[in-house]
Amino acid sequence: MNIKVDRNEFLKALITVSKATTLRNVGSLEGILLESYDDVLSLYATNKEIQISTIIDAKVIREGKLLINSRILSDIVRSFDNGEVEIDADENNNIKLTCLNSKFNITAMDYRTFPNKEVYNINDFIKMDNHVIRNMIKETSFACATSDSVSPILTGILIENNDEDIKFVAIDGFRMAIRSEQSKERYMNNIKCVVPSSTLNELNKILTNYDDDVFLNINDKKFVANIGRTQLVSSLLQGQFIDYGNLLPKESKTIVKMNKNELLSACERAAIISDEGRAHLITLHFTDNNLLLTSKSAYGNVEENININLSGEDLDISFNSRYVIDALKVIEDEKVILEFNSSNSPCLIKPVSSNKFTYLIMPVRISN
Repeated sequence: MNIKVDRNEFLKALITVSKATTLRNVGSLEGILLESYDDVLSLYATNKEIQISTIIDAKVIREGKLLINSRILSDIVRSFDNGEVEIDADENNNIKLTCLNSKFNITAMDYRTFPNKEVYNINDFIKMDNHVIRNMIKETSFACATSDSVSPILTGILIENNDEDIKFVAIDGFRMAIRSEQSKERYMNNIKCVVPSSTLNELNKILTNYDDDVFLNINDKKFVANIGRTQLVSSLLQGQFIDYGNLLPKESKTIVKMNKNELLSACERAAIISDEGRAHLITLHFTDNNLLLTSKSAYGNVEENININLSGEDLDISFNSRYVIDALKVIEDEKVILEFNSSNSPCLIKPVSSNKFTYLIMPVRISN
């Protein structure tokens, strides 16, 4: 292989595909496969759970394939000053990497030991706005289970598409986040699948470097996302996801409207005192048009009063402060609505101006 590529474009592509390599990767999976043809350079990496590939323009002097250690190649290109990078490799896998006045001599790995790339041409798809899908991931992934000790299926995000909208749903057993949105275009039948949250978080990182719309294709076994000339492919989680619709309360006896930032700041201050051994406990006392938020531990106690707009019955209820804070941080509205039925039933948190985001949190039961 002998090619020339722009250093900045090459580095951007390396950063993108290297997200499919992890510290657990060994042998050939530590590498990035480079393939040059038709005035382009294709880059591909995989950890057998996800694969990421992308294409950049190149001056192809001699076509070929190379498998190079991801960390070494990325660090070398990152160290180069801006300019044209030349990759020149002989038949013995000896590589010269040159940029301006810098030159490295490295050795390639045997690309024949690298897993074959799975090719997916998207005909049926859902077209999503880049910024929208990034928000959907951000507003749900935090509510996924972080360990599969409870149920492996809960480490993923349910993606559900129907004639009206597309939903992302995450549940960890203590809370649930639901985010819905209209797709820009839809040429795919209704789907229901669970994608690993790690996959969607990696997709979110990739999307920050692009402005292109996202084309999603999902079948029984694979999740495929195309962004410009970049493609991410991931396996799906298998199993039965919780019927989240049955978890949503059908009515509310207490409805509170209040300033989101005031509640968030009060919860963050209370979390300073709250004790991990007591589930970072905070208690909310709703009376008339006032919220008294309290927390106490071996370190001390805290009280804070916030003006609210309350409809319905007075209520005392306790939560893990971390769960409340996580939800409020992803809501962009100035005001939120909190809905309750009793001290022992779930609470719903929603932005006032939109019905696209719903957050459910289970209370902590405490004795008097």
